[in-house]
Amino acid sequence: MSLLPALAALAISLALQPVAIAVLRRHSVLDIPNQRSSHSAPTPRGGGVVVVLAILSGLLLLPVSPLLVGIGLAVLCAGLLGLAEDIRGVPIALRLVFQAICSIPLVIACADSSSFNVLLLVTGVVFTVGAINAVNFMDGVNGITGGFAIAASIALCLVFGYLSEDILIGAALVVAAACAGFLPYNAGSARIFLGDSGSYGIGAVLVGLSLSAWTLGATPEAAIAPFVIYIADTLVTMLRRVRSREQIHQAHRTHTYQRLTDLDWSHQVVALYVSALTLACGVLGWLGMVNGDLRSVSDAAILTLCGLYLLTPLLVQRVSQGRRILE
Repeated sequence: MSLLPALAALAISLALQPVAIAVLRRHSVLDIPNQRSSHSAPTPRGGGVVVVLAILSGLLLLPVSPLLVGIGLAVLCAGLLGLAEDIRGVPIALRLVFQAICSIPLVIACADSSSFNVLLLVTGVVFTVGAINAVNFMDGVNGITGGFAIAASIALCLVFGYLSEDILIGAALVVAAACAGFLPYNAGSARIFLGDSGSYGIGAVLVGLSLSAWTLGATPEAAIAPFVIYIADTLVTMLRRVRSREQIHQAHRTHTYQRLTDLDWSHQVVALYVSALTLACGVLGWLGMVNGDLRSVSDAAILTLCGLYLLTPLLVQRVSQGRRILE
């Protein structure tokens, strides 16, 4: 398997981010901090355009397949929708409609690899819309989504390796490489943010790879495991806000990862924590697929890691309180 597509994606992502920073600043496409933000200075948003371009360029260097075409079209549509949101804003209802439209190429491509049915249609639309929004909601501290995407891609490489799908291994490596090229500009003192163009595009490509894995024979757990930390944080936060009668689409600081930064965890530590748990869940999903005898154990371990992540702010608070009592 050639590494050229991944290397090309890495090079494009690294080389073009400075250009994006300059252009976005010139046109005042900036993320202005507010009381709910995790940054303190106006920062260009829209670096995801370069990441999406890098992903698409890498995919074009892989052998053509219906799945790659479907994934590529979904990424392009999602990236353009996110760019429109970054620049001008898109009404929520219209945004959801277009996100659903992004799923159509994926569903068609996956149907070509299996048999089309209502379950595939519903799963494709719901998973695509949910994943795009989950990645968008979770992209709130430096490096978190880049690290998550790399971890999820590595886990999916294991899944595709078991399925003997070399082309899709190459696609997953392209995603990891494109995100790795973005991290030097974002993971430390961020010079640029992904913006909706990046979170939408990354959500679309990863959901495309996950749906592809499922339709090619992976267990549902192996296909969805790389997403479970992001999905768990998003769902629990939304349910909590609905119960409190808050507007779920408005900016806030109640995600688990945000609560950890409020407890003095650095952006880098939070991003590494989420990425490590994402990789661990992905590996566990893969193990359950490879060895059926371990499937129930792997599923239980994935749920345990999700619970641990969601409870981490409470555990950190209790440890801090215990230290203050001892002092």
